[in-house]
Amino acid sequence: EGWILFSGPREGLEKSKKLFSELEEARRSGVTIENRDFRLAVDLVASGEGTGL
Repeated sequence: EGWILFSGPREGLEKSKKLFSELEEARRSGVTIENRDFRLAVDLVASGEGTGL
């Protein structure tokens, strides 16, 4: 079990929390999340082009 520590402005923290919640929900629903899928989701949220999955 791994942990991630987020720090920064509240808006960025909320986006990060939402993204990881959506990734976890997808994983529990049986979706296989490949490294490239994870990286794309993080990059899109970081660039402001997306809010999650």
